[in-house]
Amino acid sequence: MMKGEKRCCAIYTTCSSSGQQTDSQENELREFAERRGWNPVKTFSDFAKSGARKSRPAVNELLNACRQRKFDVALVWKFDRFARSVKMLVTTLHEFHELRIHFVSLTEAIDTSEEQSPSWSVISSQKGQLHAYKKHGERANDLGGLESN
Repeated sequence: MMKGEKRCCAIYTTCSSSGQQTDSQENELREFAERRGWNPVKTFSDFAKSGARKSRPAVNELLNACRQRKFDVALVWKFDRFARSVKMLVTTLHEFHELRIHFVSLTEAIDTSEEQSPSWSVISSQKGQLHAYKKHGERANDLGGLESN
């Protein structure tokens, strides 16, 4: 991004029950983006989709658009509305970091768009801890398989 250029922002909203709307989330997210001087280019919304489901159409569309570098920032209301598992959140944030896409959760202290943001160091350490936990689990599974033979 060139200096002085506006960052392009993707907004993600969701509601898990039919009959609910995402208007209030979207309005606050748009206001926040505009205060930051960002250009909210597109809103991705999932309606009546459980966050526990792996496949949510709007999340998948947002991730694909980010991989195509259509946005500089992914802006969400709460990170647990975006990713209901820690593994998905940390993996996605790591991918965003590699793509140089910032992630901001409006209602929480997660903001990788600021210079010297402590958010990325916390996320990075969590990814390392998850990796170690996964390796420990794989080793225990391997040992369990050996013992049963």
